[in-house]
Amino acid sequence: MKVRIVKWVSLVALLIAFPQLAVAFNPPRDVAGPLAVEIEAPDKIPDLVKPVDATVSLTNSSSTPLRVRLEVWGVDEWRIGSQKTQRMERTLRLAAGSKEQVALKLTAGGATYNAHYPIHARATFTDPASGQKLEAHAIKIFLV
Repeated sequence: MKVRIVKWVSLVALLIAFPQLAVAFNPPRDVAGPLAVEIEAPDKIPDLVKPVDATVSLTNSSSTPLRVRLEVWGVDEWRIGSQKTQRMERTLRLAAGSKEQVALKLTAGGATYNAHYPIHARATFTDPASGQKLEAHAIKIFLV
C-alpha cells in the first residue's frame, strides 16, 4: 500500500513540475516571426473514405503584407482536396494585420490503419523586417 501511494505522489509531482507531460501532443500551431499557422480539424477520423473538413489559418501580425508559400501534406494514403492529391501547394498574399483561412477536405484512405497520423502545414516567407527566410510548420495529429 505504501509503495502505491509513493508512486501516485511521484506521478503527481512529475505532472506539476512538467505539465507538458499531461498533454499527448502540442497544439497544431506554429509561429515564425510575424506569421502564425494553425490547423483546425477534428481529432478523430471516423470514416476512412469520407472526407473531413479542415482549415489552415494564417495570421500576419506585421504592419506589411507577406507573400506566403503554403504546403499541406499527409503520409501514406492520406489525400487532400477535391483532386485527392497527397500534397497541396498554394501561394498567398496576406495583407498587413490580416488572417486568411484555407479550407481543405482530408481523406484518410481505405488502407489506413488504426493509428496516429500527421498532417503538415508549412508556410515559408521572407520576413520584411529582417529579410530572412522563415518557416512556420504546424502539425496536426489525427487518430484513426
